[in-house]
Amino acid sequence: MTAIALTGVRKRYRDGDRRIAAVQATDLEVPRGALFVLAGPSGSGKTTLLGLMGAMTAPTSGAVALLGDDMTHLRDHHRTARRRERVGFVFQALSLIDDMTTLENVLLPCVPAGGARDAEKTRARELLERFGIGDVAGTRVERLSGGQRQRVAIARALILDPPILLLDEPTAHLDGAAALGVV
Repeated sequence: MTAIALTGVRKRYRDGDRRIAAVQATDLEVPRGALFVLAGPSGSGKTTLLGLMGAMTAPTSGAVALLGDDMTHLRDHHRTARRRERVGFVFQALSLIDDMTTLENVLLPCVPAGGARDAEKTRARELLERFGIGDVAGTRVERLSGGQRQRVAIARALILDPPILLLDEPTAHLDGAAALGVV
């Protein structure tokens, strides 16, 4: 089964009077279970393409499907609900909430479904331990190092055990040993 399918996808932005073509006529198919790496220079559209691949961003034209489900013409709230079930995402900027603890940040994806259940709290603690940061579960993330924050973001992306995981610069803040621990 195909995890992600992009067909003729384009994404354009306006920057004042300029039109920027961030992604142009892209066809892409990523099979379920595959490891797929995007590489390219800064500003080449990698982050935009990841946003399109995860239905985080709507294309200007073309079609996006996740696990065979067309996401292209869904209203934002429907696309968000389906994406939440299917995609774990680690943002380049991490997007953690500084006033919340490490554990609370990891459990954020559980909030729309009514909050974390005991099983999800257990899973969150297991993920934090796996990434070597179980001892900071009660610490506000603003007090963590860049590498620790990166691992919190990865644990958050994994908390709901999504079938698709998209990582934008997932090891940017990690040392070599910690980066190897992520994979």
